[in-house]
Amino acid sequence: MAYTLPVDQQIEVQVSYVDAEGNAVDLPQGNVTWEVSDTTLLGVVPDTTDDQKCMVTPVGPVGTAQLTCTGKNPDGSAVIATLDMTLVPGNAITGTIQPVGSPTPKP
Repeated sequence: MAYTLPVDQQIEVQVSYVDAEGNAVDLPQGNVTWEVSDTTLLGVVPDTTDDQKCMVTPVGPVGTAQLTCTGKNPDGSAVIATLDMTLVPGNAITGTIQPVGSPTPKP
């Protein structure tokens, strides 16, 4: 299931890891990287004080993209978490009025 985000909003996200028994695992700072599948849709900025958090900001267009967080265990193995994101239009800020059809004679 995808997370829906309006293109005029941003969201902070956080990754959390568990082991095979469901116990929380806190990977040391510097062992987590963030990336997006489509940089024309999403930007990602890791938190400089906690790399298990990042700010996700839509670039503008609507569409779908995937946020990926890769963590490295102390033994060097990687663990990957993903979040599918659907970007939808934001709130209207202006409008336009256009003629519909051709002019007609007055009655």
